Amino acid sequence: MPFIETNGIQTYYEREGDGQPLVLVHGATSDHQLWGNQVAALSDDYEVITYDMRGHGRTGDSDLPRYTIDLYADDLRALIDALELESPCVCGLSMGGMTALTYAARYPDELSALIVAGAPTPESQSLKEAILMDGIYPAMTKLTGLIGYDRVQSVMWWVSEKIGDSGEAEEVEAAADELREEDVELESGEYEKIMDAADDYRNAPVRLENITVPTLVLYGETEPLIRNHIPVYRDRVSDVTINEIPDAGHNSHIQNPEAFTSAVREFVQETEARRSVPPHGE
Repeated sequence: MPFIETNGIQTYYEREGDGQPLVLVHGATSDHQLWGNQVAALSDDYEVITYDMRGHGRTGDSDLPRYTIDLYADDLRALIDALELESPCVCGLSMGGMTALTYAARYPDELSALIVAGAPTPESQSLKEAILMDGIYPAMTKLTGLIGYDRVQSVMWWVSEKIGDSGEAEEVEAAADELREEDVELESGEYEKIMDAADDYRNAPVRLENITVPTLVLYGETEPLIRNHIPVYRDRVSDVTINEIPDAGHNSHIQNPEAFTSAVREFVQETEARRSVPPHGE
């Protein structure tokens, strides 16, 4: 199994295909396996890299007492450096999108394009979102040590379906199980650190104005909380394209993989074409 040292940990990764590097960053409590549809569809034309983030999957835990989005962005940068990827396109989902946004804002010259899916900007855009993200989720995370990760995750899914996204938890889990070749084991302590990192993103000074590469923002048709962030992306990211994925919610890469993958492919092709055109006068 391929592991590589990145930022003090042994990170599990997979790479398929040749061509422009495309790094896929999974969401919180997930792992590289849930990108299976995208790897199969895109690796004929691109070098597709997936990996398990710190605390997840085969990479597993680390000794650090706390995780932050800046740490995850540094892990991503270390992976890109270790694999000697030149100007990759980075695509992140949910917390992976938060990580990708942070990486692109901090190191704008090190990637060729950015894709984020189901990822909010740091500030809450509605009272409902503030209640969910700043109140209920952090409170439930603190109970993990008492009642366990599985119970906390079930309650969070239930709350999200009631006041956040449309009901999709059972559908997504069934589809995810079909993609997995092995079960994902997550320790309660790691779950708390992962959720703390997601919460940290909401307080971190991520300067979206620093993102200068072409950026694609994807969100599911039934994902109302993320839809509220679209005006912020348009206002603060200079070169941004917005695409709604039909018949999908937060996990659009699983719920409508054809539309998701098609949007990614078209965007990467467009950015490659733009890069190949010499500046005016040359």
